[in-house]
Amino acid sequence: MEIRNWDETQMVNATSSLLLIQHYAPKMAARGYGRIVAISSAYASRARFGRSAYSASKATLEAIVRSVAIEFADKGVIANCVSPGFALTDLTRQNNNESQISDLASKIPLKRLADPSEISYWVQALASIENTYVTGQTINVDGGMSCI
Repeated sequence: MEIRNWDETQMVNATSSLLLIQHYAPKMAARGYGRIVAISSAYASRARFGRSAYSASKATLEAIVRSVAIEFADKGVIANCVSPGFALTDLTRQNNNESQISDLASKIPLKRLADPSEISYWVQALASIENTYVTGQTINVDGGMSCI
């Protein structure tokens, strides 16, 4: 891996989120209320050939969110991650043929890729005013992939 790739991947997946959190979390704390939901990946806790920079950046993001959850809990700010597995998006269809998508699905316990709405449901739930107690967590929305 080239260090340039490492740096770019960290910037996109971890540093940019850290900068946003550094800007908004104090404002949320000053109001006494806030919700932060970061998008991680199933590969934050799994290995994939040639993807160490990506996996490390998402693991870093999860660690940042856990720290924010602790640091801002008493100020009314709740912070969590949603960790999607494979989803049937336009990009997935663009980068994979039907055979490759079927192969991916066969490796998931539910035997299918997620519909994007199944992921956005959890983002909405964690960001909602009704979420008053879940903080510092990573919710795996991966069809059971994290279990194997």
